[in-house]
Amino acid sequence: MSVMGVTGVNDEQKELERAILDNEHRIVIATGRAGTGKDFISIATALQMKEDKEIQQIFYVRDPIEVGESLGFLKGDEEEKFDPFLGPLQDTVTAIVEASNEPHNINDLLYKIEGIPLNFVRGRTFENAIVICDECQNMSFTELQTIITRMGKYSKIILLGSYSQIDKKEQLRKAKCDFQVAAEALAAKDYVEVVELKQSVRSDWCAEVDEIFDGLKRNEQKWPLAYNK
Repeated sequence: MSVMGVTGVNDEQKELERAILDNEHRIVIATGRAGTGKDFISIATALQMKEDKEIQQIFYVRDPIEVGESLGFLKGDEEEKFDPFLGPLQDTVTAIVEASNEPHNINDLLYKIEGIPLNFVRGRTFENAIVICDECQNMSFTELQTIITRMGKYSKIILLGSYSQIDKKEQLRKAKCDFQVAAEALAAKDYVEVVELKQSVRSDWCAEVDEIFDGLKRNEQKWPLAYNK
């Protein structure tokens, strides 16, 4: 099946596409290392559903976490401060346009997706929409509960995360991050589908390097005092 003129390159990606299109599953959890195509397939499928008028809105939610040293205070209003964290969304939409066999305009597609910082979702209700929640491996139980319980009628939420790309120290110190525990707790529910993507579509060595550094980070957490110097 083709969405936005692109087709999943392996069975895992096609399974994720199928899960998102299946109306029986209101929560889709997609896990996998960097480069497996979680965002690509999720965003392309959501855009196709909007094109087909199956949903009215697409929301892209992520926690604006900085990797490395903090940049400090960012000037501007809420939208301007969040813009730097929307780079992955812009890259993914660009990749969809480049891979598609149909003519698409990048700005037109980006206009169809509203980016929201995680800390601004409380109190909102998402009706007739798809919510794509990215970088869930860094989220706490409270944050996951908050975003999932914002879903209204005829809506679907896609939770994306990589257990090897954890940036929050409190999550990295745990044997399993809160997102992994939540995914395992929800997996048996009829309205939930969990898809694990394992095949990297980047370079041949990308997944191996990701695994090596994940092990190094976790070993570092055994000495928290040294880590926090």
